[in-house]
Amino acid sequence: MAEVIKKGKKEKQKLWGGRFSEDNNPLFVRFNESLSFDYRLFSYDIKATEAFTEALCEINVLSDNELKALHQALAEIEHEVNNNPYLIQQAINDGVEDIHTFVEQSLVDKIGDLAYKANTGRSRNEQVSCATRLWVLDHIEHLCDLIKALQAAFVTQTKANVDVFVMGYTHLQQAQPITWGHYFLSFYEMLKRDYERLIDIKKRVNVSPLGMGAIAGNAWALDRQKMADALGFDEIAKNSLDAVSDRDYIIELLAAISLIGTHLSRFAEDMIIYSTTEFGLVEMSDLVTTGSSLMPQKKNPDAMELVRGKAGRLNGYLVALLTTVKALPSGYNKDLQEDKEALFAAVDTVSDLLKVTTITVESLAVNKDKNYDGSFCVATELADYLSKKGIAFRKAHHIVGEITAYALSKNKSLTDLTLSEFQHFSVMIDDDVYQVLSIESAVNSKTAMGGTAVANVAKAISAIEEIIQDAI
Repeated sequence: MAEVIKKGKKEKQKLWGGRFSEDNNPLFVRFNESLSFDYRLFSYDIKATEAFTEALCEINVLSDNELKALHQALAEIEHEVNNNPYLIQQAINDGVEDIHTFVEQSLVDKIGDLAYKANTGRSRNEQVSCATRLWVLDHIEHLCDLIKALQAAFVTQTKANVDVFVMGYTHLQQAQPITWGHYFLSFYEMLKRDYERLIDIKKRVNVSPLGMGAIAGNAWALDRQKMADALGFDEIAKNSLDAVSDRDYIIELLAAISLIGTHLSRFAEDMIIYSTTEFGLVEMSDLVTTGSSLMPQKKNPDAMELVRGKAGRLNGYLVALLTTVKALPSGYNKDLQEDKEALFAAVDTVSDLLKVTTITVESLAVNKDKNYDGSFCVATELADYLSKKGIAFRKAHHIVGEITAYALSKNKSLTDLTLSEFQHFSVMIDDDVYQVLSIESAVNSKTAMGGTAVANVAKAISAIEEIIQDAI
């Protein structure tokens, strides 16, 4: 029988106390517990226990009546906890170590000694791995849904601004004109990769460790494949030593989440800059901005600044777990308990970032009247123009550089130069050069696949909508 720890008038049992003659130090009890965060695995531990006890029944460790009693008790416990979450807090206060202990103790309270048969041959090492994998599978689905919602918001903005011109920047200097539609679809593509990474990770999460024991495997003739099928896993782990300590799937997920955060942070940075008076490209709605306690005119991009700031946390969770795992010896080590807080916090944080960014995109107002007349952003078009006249591009590039320097010295734009001024640098330039130097011409000349031409963006929208329709 497991050791009993006295807590006032209550008695709580450990899963491992038979070898010990003294109670743990109260500080160590608090230091050691994980119920305060792994309670989130509760429903998954219930599911895994149901599958495991069914397997025990099939090898006659449990009778049909015992199995029925266990499952009835598990259902009651799940119902009670879901309707009274304080039961978890009460267990934490009572010194219950983790969610697996909580479930077993709750079973004992319900059905007495029969509860002790439920974990015949099962280790917490496999329990925590199994429940965590089930949790991750569900939450990958949730993150995928949030990504699709944000992608839809970007597509909506693309359609509304498919032919609205905006400056494209490199090194935060004016580079070449693009369309807002092209800009928004660039983030759609980043999110597409994020989505695909999550789907790929699922393959390595979707592996059942149930029936692997603590390290060496299971001495009972359990049907591991049948348990895996009951829980919806695609396959079973092949090596017990690896299975109980494998956290690769969590590290992969944290890496994918870190990249999602990076992409959202880049968008946030754009919105913070583009919404300034100096840029004046967008205005974020009151839904996601705040004011100043002193300066009444201010409209601060707090939502985007927090997205940018919290993305740093996501990197931290990844590095923290990598650091934890990098020097662990083979087999399970208690250090691995550190995976839960990083995992839960990362998923919670990136979920909020995706939701807040979706609201920001949906409510974003684009300045459709921004005027780029006089910008030197069409200089590349002039170089292309000369190349099409037969001048090698590198030489044409040099000529346009000289023309640009001349125009700047005269305080003129390229379109302000006279034909004779152009021809001073190249006699190949003719009257048709002015058509090439318009923003509209520059944008719509980029017709190669993936370019910013309005027709290209419209085709991209159609292709995306077709994919969405096929998925319905």
